[in-house]
Amino acid sequence: MLPVDSASSRFDSEPPPRLFPTTAMDPLVGLDEVDWSTLNHAYGSANDIPAIIRQLAQPDLDLEQLRGIYRNLYANLYHQGTRYSASVAAVPFLIAIVDTPTTYRRDQLLSYLTSLAVSDPSSLVMHGFNIAELRAAMDQVLEEGYVERENEKRAQYISEAANEEERKDREMEFMFSGSIESGVEETIIDVQVYDAVKSGLPVYRRLLKDASARVRSMAAFTIAWFSEEIEENSQALFEFVQNEQDGAARATGLVALGILQTTLHATPAENASSPIGQRISEVFTQTQQGDLAHFCAALGMGMLNISQPEHLDEILRKVSDPTYLENFESRQLDASTAFPFADPNIMSLASSALGSVKGSENPSVPLALAKALPSSRGETTLFITTIALRTAFDHTPPAPTNKPEQLPPFESLTVVQQEVIRALTQVDSFNWMFANFMSILRGWGLYSGLAQLQRYAGIEPDPAPPSP
Repeated sequence: MLPVDSASSRFDSEPPPRLFPTTAMDPLVGLDEVDWSTLNHAYGSANDIPAIIRQLAQPDLDLEQLRGIYRNLYANLYHQGTRYSASVAAVPFLIAIVDTPTTYRRDQLLSYLTSLAVSDPSSLVMHGFNIAELRAAMDQVLEEGYVERENEKRAQYISEAANEEERKDREMEFMFSGSIESGVEETIIDVQVYDAVKSGLPVYRRLLKDASARVRSMAAFTIAWFSEEIEENSQALFEFVQNEQDGAARATGLVALGILQTTLHATPAENASSPIGQRISEVFTQTQQGDLAHFCAALGMGMLNISQPEHLDEILRKVSDPTYLENFESRQLDASTAFPFADPNIMSLASSALGSVKGSENPSVPLALAKALPSSRGETTLFITTIALRTAFDHTPPAPTNKPEQLPPFESLTVVQQEVIRALTQVDSFNWMFANFMSILRGWGLYSGLAQLQRYAGIEPDPAPPSP
């Protein structure tokens, strides 16, 4: 994330006083009592935030007006993933607005609140949000003398450069990472905004019974990231999964349960015997192929590292057949329902759930992923590439990061590993233009140039096109 503006830095560990209206009140009560001029967002003073919040609370908005409001909310309070002091102050009013039945598209507001809390939900699906780690980081940055010690470390690192060129390179590193002070503020604000969104859990749990299936689904999605209240949240989701009639919403509740349990970092045996693990297993047994709940129960078993062959077979069904469950892709669902975990699509979700598998034990998994790679596109390719390599190489890169010259001979790799690397050379050429794809390859010690990887795999590179 980008560093926050340190001009209005707050180094206290307690969030600002909460002004949390209830559903019986105007959701904007207390809005003018906040001194917004002392708070900041991505573009400076937060004086403009009350007007944006008031707009959002209007019951007669149209879609185009709503889009403009969210453009401002994302740009100001969640700018490229960074949250600010104004983000924390705005959350109680956003919760009150989402708890108001006349609010237009409350599902979209739930999604926004989730992003404020955990930044990038789609990247966290298989392991949840580690709030304990973030709280520990805040404790560390609040230790007396932390800023001074870290600044001294930076100065020493720069001074120990071998020459002037290296010294400039080291200085440049810190220009992009920001000051120690801004990093301290960012860490504190991340915890504060998480806790502010967390305070709305009673609202989100109540919205699991909303008249709108789309709102119910997004409420389950939001609840997934708050494992510190796992008992209350899991009980609410158990009831939700038991009674929900909308297929996409019910499936969302199942994945949310899996995320809550995954965040505990329990052993497979503990996961299997947990109430969540047992409930997910029951749903799988009680449902059939073609039911999204059946598929998501299999995903849950994979997330908890307790998959049996029948669970892997169900997940691989989607990997092998992109049309499987296609009706539940976001682009196919109508406005009445939502399956928010299909981001960017169900194929990416399926491949991610296979990450705990070892190819030496279940070779069908990396082989299926390798077969799916050449026809994949965009973000989906990134998901499949990551999991195909992880499973094929049993979670251990074949060479150190950025050290492809240390790769073992291609002939010494297993058949499965060879198939995955050959599949990578057939990935759509468009992906080879993206830093994210090449970064994955470098992280696994592979060549990040197509021609180099082809030569490693014993494939003659395509001749370069003639010069014009």
